[in-house]
Amino acid sequence: MGAAGVILFWRGVWALADITPVIEQPLVSMVLGAVILFVSHQWYREL
Repeated sequence: MGAAGVILFWRGVWALADITPVIEQPLVSMVLGAVILFVSHQWYREL
């Protein structure tokens, strides 16, 4: 059930990203992703 939930959530995020004009550009999408990772501390998380 958990895996199905993750897959369906990802599918929804992917579909939303496809219809959002701002993040259609690969560079904008890459920069936005990097900012999200940096702000959430996932970029350099210590183990």
